Amino acid sequence: MSARNTPAVITDSEKYNTLSCDDLKIEAGYLAIFGTELSESVDRERTNDMVLIGSLGLFSLPVINADQTTPENKYLSEVKGDMKLLEVVSSNKNCPIKFESNESEPYTVDNSTNPVLGQKPVDRSVIYNAVQLNQ
Repeated sequence: MSARNTPAVITDSEKYNTLSCDDLKIEAGYLAIFGTELSESVDRERTNDMVLIGSLGLFSLPVINADQTTPENKYLSEVKGDMKLLEVVSSNKNCPIKFESNESEPYTVDNSTNPVLGQKPVDRSVIYNAVQLNQ
């Protein structure tokens, strides 16, 4: 599963309630970095799997599922859930923080350079930024 398609999962709804606004800002910075790094890892692994499957001519084998959920996908789900939770908690504490990303931006594929799939590898990674909203 690609990073863009990895759903957010909230595992601990009380996680950020005791933090101050300054602590929430620090945590938001960490989450943005973790989310970006995990996105890159998830998509790099998925691209490697797709190239291997394509090079072996295994596109139709039902045994191989290129969209399977990996441990990195599960961790990214939790980080995305933490981002959503932190947004809610920070808003409730009147110091709203919002995560921005390129998750909804379309990407294009250059079909000119990859000898195996006929496609140039595309960086589909999601980049996250934490932004303090003015109130």
